[in-house]
Amino acid sequence: MTKRTSEEFAATAAQRANTDFDFYLNLKNKDHPDHRFAGIIWYVKRFLTAFENDKAQFCADVMKDAGYALSWSKEFFEKSAKEEVYKVVLAHWERGATFEEAKEMLTAEALRRARWPEQSTSPTSNFQKQCVSAAYADFAADFDNK
Repeated sequence: MTKRTSEEFAATAAQRANTDFDFYLNLKNKDHPDHRFAGIIWYVKRFLTAFENDKAQFCADVMKDAGYALSWSKEFFEKSAKEEVYKVVLAHWERGATFEEAKEMLTAEALRRARWPEQSTSPTSNFQKQCVSAAYADFAADFDNK
C-alpha cells in the first residue's frame, strides 16, 4: 500500500465532512473502499449510541447494588473496550483514512498489544487492557471479513 500525503488525508476528510453519510452507504459500486468502510462506520455509530444507554443502566445498577453489578460486569468491560477501539476507528474515518489504512492500523495495534501486553499491579486494570487488546484483534479480523 502506498503512503498518502497529509494533503490527501485532508482532502478525503473534507469530502467526508461535506457529504451526507448516506451517500457512502448507497454507493453503486459495492466494492468501493468507502462503501465498505462506511458500512463499518454505520455499525460503529449505532454501537456507540446504544452503549450510552448501557452505561446509564450500569450506573443505575451500581447505585442499586454495587457488589452485585460489579460481580457481573464482564460484559460491561468488553463493551467498554469495544467503545475505546470503535472511537479510534471513527476518528480514522473522520480524518480521511481509507479502509485499508484503518485495517492496517487495527492489525498493527492488535499485534503490538499481543507482543507487549500491559502489566499493572491492578488485576482490574489488567483485565480491562486484555479486553481492549481482544477488541482490537476482533475488529481487525472483522475488517478482513468485510
